[in-house]
Formats: sequence, structure tokens, C-alpha cells
Amino acid sequence: HSLGFDRGHTPRIVWNHGTKPHTILTAPKPLAYGEWHQLVLTFDSEEKQLKLFVNGQLAATGLNVTTSPFSILGVGRRESSRQWQFIGDVDEVLIFDEALDDQQVLRLFQKQSPTVSPILHWSFDKFDADVVFDSVGHFGGRLIGLSAKKHLIETGVVGPALSIRKANVTSSPKIHRQIAELKKKIQEIEAMIPETSSVMAVDATTPVDIPIHIRGNHTNLSDKPIARGSPKVFDHIVTAFNVPDGENGRLQLANWIANAENPLTARVMVNRIWQHHFGYGLVRTSSNFGTRGELPSHPELLDWLANRFVRSDWSVKQMHRLMMNSATYRSGSDLNQLATNLDPENRLLATYPIRRLEAEAIRDSLLAVSDELEGEPLGTMFKLPNKKRVRMTTDDAVYQNRCRAVYLPLIRVRSYEMFSIFDVSGNGQHVGVRPQTMVAQQALFLMNNPFVIDRTKSLANDVLEQKNDLGSKIDWLSHKLFGRPATEAEVRTLSAGYASLVRKLNEESSTADDESSVWQHLIHTMICSNEFIHIR
Repeated sequence: HSLGFDRGHTPRIVWNHGTKPHTILTAPKPLAYGEWHQLVLTFDSEEKQLKLFVNGQLAATGLNVTTSPFSILGVGRRESSRQWQFIGDVDEVLIFDEALDDQQVLRLFQKQSPTVSPILHWSFDKFDADVVFDSVGHFGGRLIGLSAKKHLIETGVVGPALSIRKANVTSSPKIHRQIAELKKKIQEIEAMIPETSSVMAVDATTPVDIPIHIRGNHTNLSDKPIARGSPKVFDHIVTAFNVPDGENGRLQLANWIANAENPLTARVMVNRIWQHHFGYGLVRTSSNFGTRGELPSHPELLDWLANRFVRSDWSVKQMHRLMMNSATYRSGSDLNQLATNLDPENRLLATYPIRRLEAEAIRDSLLAVSDELEGEPLGTMFKLPNKKRVRMTTDDAVYQNRCRAVYLPLIRVRSYEMFSIFDVSGNGQHVGVRPQTMVAQQALFLMNNPFVIDRTKSLANDVLEQKNDLGSKIDWLSHKLFGRPATEAEVRTLSAGYASLVRKLNEESSTADDESSVWQHLIHTMICSNEFIHIR
């Protein structure tokens, strides 16, 4: 809340109320420079009426004015803005706890005592270019005054002229009790308000046509704006659409994209679904179907799948079912030497391509095999506001929960450690196909990270609950980790490893947790194998 002058010495009020626009009252004419003047601001909260008095006379009125709690009252200043800077001296300031009426304001101007007493009264007897002292000797902030004129014009002055401090405010115990009761009621009401969901969406404003940004440069625009409509390059294939006046065209564009006649949309979608199941699409440049992208390895299949997708009412679920029931998806990954010689890259899919799980699936698999994965939809696990996020660390508590990875936050400067190791790209980049690197950090993560080790401990306790013999426990573990029974060779190898670990622990005279520790080592070995994190 500010009370001061504009450049022309015209009294002006800026009334702030939360995030809503300011209410600004300006007197009809400027005041004579070098003379003493009295400005009075009153606000009636019941009538929602704001008044500005100049020298005892009503100068401007604001109606339907709202407000919110504030802690700073500015007198003779307007932040650092050069538009409304104040040149002058403040002699005294009086603050009342009720709105004065017209007669009370006039009595103040005539230097007569009003019928009510102020709760705060500052009288200034010393002026400085930067600091003003109030009557009790406290620093009240910065005063923009006559003695600061040169300093103000050159550098500007920032800060309140007066700061209301609780130590200066005296009020009755009754008022304090009322304020405390009201604050308690506000807290109770706010606690009853359900948490609302929010999404990022486009604000529907008045639509406008914009010019082309030549070579993508926003400073190099075409001479004329381009009317909103369909891309002209497709006019000979898909019927063009017109945007009605007053509409932005988003709905028409969405209908045009999802048009069954559109040759691109269905192909792009089924190619993405294929990529999800096979590691790469029929068109390997899944984000580029243009002349710079790769040609499809199976063009007839791509067309057939796109046509089937449209005829099945664009059902993604049916497309998943179709692909996963195909002979191609259910084929084995064993080496076919003849096919490898003819098609080294396996573009024709003679065998199923072995591929590693995504980072999110590896994390969730570790939690799932130890029966610790929380499968319920949780929404975002991240509540920090924007500016607090940079203070996160890679071991922040928000990353330690056991929900599905899809609910973990993606913070550009504080990404989850496991994600960066297993090729999750930065969320500021567009990546059509994630790379699949093979680096030492991935093996070291599975060997040493506490998250992995804790899962092995939990699964070891589950093994101890099995009442079967050693071979049956190994077979149970193989079903749990690999989804298949253990081979005879695996049973022999892991049984020998079990016996070796038991002997070593007996020699070291370990504690009663020996068997749990043995199983933990065996489980950790199996998790570090290629089969656990690969699909074949």
C-alpha cells in the first residue's frame, strides 16, 4: 500500500490486494510545489470503499475495492519505479484503526483534534538522504524526500519509507483476542478445503494470426501473418479445414490430426507401440517420418497395422494384444547363424531382439521381486515449489519411497541417480529412442548401491520362509527373478556356491544370521546377471 505523488506532483494511491490488479486513485490536479499539504487515505472494509483526501477535501473514490493482510505501509514512495517517485519531505504520519469520515478528515486538516485517537503517530525531526528516524528512534526504512533528490534521480531508492513493527503497535487485549479467534477460524476453514489438482494448460485468449518465423528466428518475421488452418503440404491428401472467427483452431487441428484419412497419425502411433515391444520401430527414426528419416523395414506391415488401428477405433489396447500374440513377438532369441549372416542387424526380425529393460522397469522389478512395490496410483510424490527443487540431493527422501517409478519426480538439476546411469535422457530433451549403453557404472550400481542390497536382504528373508530343500529354493528363486525354472547346471552351480559360502562363514565364526547372509550373496549374484535386466 503506497501513498505518494506521480511525476507531476499529483497525489496518487496504489492499493495492493494479493495477486489481483492494483487499485490506483489519482487526484484530479497536481499540488503546488514547495507548500505543505495533507493527504488522507481511508478504507471502509464493509462498504469496500477507498477514498483519497487532499487538504481536507475528497479528491478521488474507489468502489468495490478488496484487500489482503499487509506488513509494509509506504508513504512517499513507489518501490524503485521512476514513474511515481516522490520528491518532498514527510513531516508526520498518523494511522487510525477505523476509517475517518469526511468531517474528521477536515478537522485534521484544520489542526483540530479528531474524535478518535491514532494508534500510531510518527513525527520526523531529522531528514537524511537514505534513513529517516521516527519519534521513538527506530529506523523506519528509506525516505524519498527533498534532501534525497539528487541521490534519487541518479540511482533510485528502493524500500519502504515506513515499516509497521509490532513493537510500535498498541491495541487493546480485546482486539488481540478477536484477532487470535479469527486466525484460528481461518486455519480450521483452510484445513477443511480439499487439495485441488492442477494441470498446465493453454489459456484461451483472443486468437490472432502470426507471421512465419523465417528459419525459426523470432526476430526475422515474414511480411504478412499466416491464417490459422491446416498445413498446406497435406491438402492433397487430407481435407483442409477452416478456423471460424473467434476460435483459436486447436479443436479443428486436433480433429484433423485424428482424421482417419490422415496417412501419418496412425502410422506414427503403431510404430511407437512396435518400438515399445521390440526396442525399435519399423521406422527406426520414430520421431521423423520425413525425407530425412529412415525408410520402414516392413512398409506393408506398417500400412496394415495402421489400417487395423483405425478400424479398431484407435484402440491402443487391441494393438498391444495383436503385437504380443504375434509369432514374431513370441519367437526365441537364440542365435540363428544363417539369419545373422543374411541380416546382421536383425532388421527382418528372424529372432526376437534381446534388449535391456528401461531404468524405470529395472527399479520397479527390484521392488517387485522383493514384494515391496506399491502398485497403487499415488500421483506426484513431489511437493516442493520451483525454487526449492535445486536444493534437492540425489539421495533425497522423495526418491526413497517404494511407489512405481512413473510417480518419481524428474528434476533437471537433481535427477535420480539410477535414471542417469541407465540412460534416462534429460527431461529438457526430445529423444525418440533411448540409447542403450553398456558402461561400468551400471554393473557397479547393481553390485554396490544400497537400494539393490536392501532388496536382496528382503528377498533373502523370503527364501528362508520356504520349507523346501536347497534345490527347490533355488528353483523358486529362478521363477521369482527370471520367470522360468532353474536349469540343472544352475542348480549345481548355485548349490556349490551355497556350500562354499557356508564353509567360509563357519570358518569366520559368524553370527546366527549366517544363512540369511548366504542367500543374500546368491540372490545378489543372480540380480547382477544379464538375464535379470534384459528381455529375450
